[in-house]
Amino acid sequence: MNMRKRKNAGRLLSRLLCLVTVMGMLVPMALADGASAEDSGIITEKTLLREISVVKHVQQTGSETPPAETFEFEVEDTAREEKLPLSYYGIGVEDLKLSTNGVNDVEKTLRFRIPTKKDYTPYHWDAVTKSGTDTVAWYSKTFLLKEKNDGKPGWNYSTAEYALTFWYDIEDNSMELNLHQPGNDVYYSKAEFTNTYSSTSYELPFTKTVKQGGNTAPGKETFALEIFDVGVSSMEAHAKDLYTATVTTKGAGTYDGKLIISGPADQVEALLCEGFYVREKDRGADHWTYDDAVWHIKPQYEQTSGQTVVNVPLA
Repeated sequence: MNMRKRKNAGRLLSRLLCLVTVMGMLVPMALADGASAEDSGIITEKTLLREISVVKHVQQTGSETPPAETFEFEVEDTAREEKLPLSYYGIGVEDLKLSTNGVNDVEKTLRFRIPTKKDYTPYHWDAVTKSGTDTVAWYSKTFLLKEKNDGKPGWNYSTAEYALTFWYDIEDNSMELNLHQPGNDVYYSKAEFTNTYSSTSYELPFTKTVKQGGNTAPGKETFALEIFDVGVSSMEAHAKDLYTATVTTKGAGTYDGKLIISGPADQVEALLCEGFYVREKDRGADHWTYDDAVWHIKPQYEQTSGQTVVNVPLA
């Protein structure tokens, strides 16, 4: 009898262990069928995931089509003079960059990870009490979301700013991430930023002729043009940053080149508006005689379908 009791007790214990194991597997199996731990209200992870959407609008205001570009956003601390990173508040973010490709709208989801705690004091969040009491009912932390201006040539960056507030309700054990106007409760579904590309480009063709003047055939050489006597004197010093004009020759013959003027639309316009002069740059290469011809470049403005079209012919 004692032996039977031991066997029966062993079987019962084995069945109980199996039941516990099966019950422990039910939650992850149910979640695997389509509901996340967050959706089911069961917290199985050490962090929560909260998301917002940002939209980048790219517009063209110059003559050049905006190139593919990558922009970055900043989430700036609003509580201190010393701007501390998200990690100081226990918050992580996957990626704050967004890539565009020409004139279009691009939307991206920014994902933030927050620790699952009922007391966010150790993470330096603000404790919010119920009205007229000392009872802490909520914890919150607000940041400023804006675009980082890293000075890419030709781009005018958005100056839009959004408040980004993490809000934890102790009673409901819920975490919200709100996008709103700084300083008030006007909420948004998306953060929208508009960047304009104002780069303008003009191409002026030129021809370089190489002749043999001695008994040795001309070798490979690179020639360049230079702009001088710019009509707007304040642009004289900046002109060299707005154009390129080189051509490489290989022996006697005629070679086609391009004087390309490109850059921010306002600077290009200032360079062109009163005209300028062009000549070959004497680079001092041995055995070469440089052309001393001077060309005057002056733009012509024409009205076409209500728009001003600028032509830059050789004068």
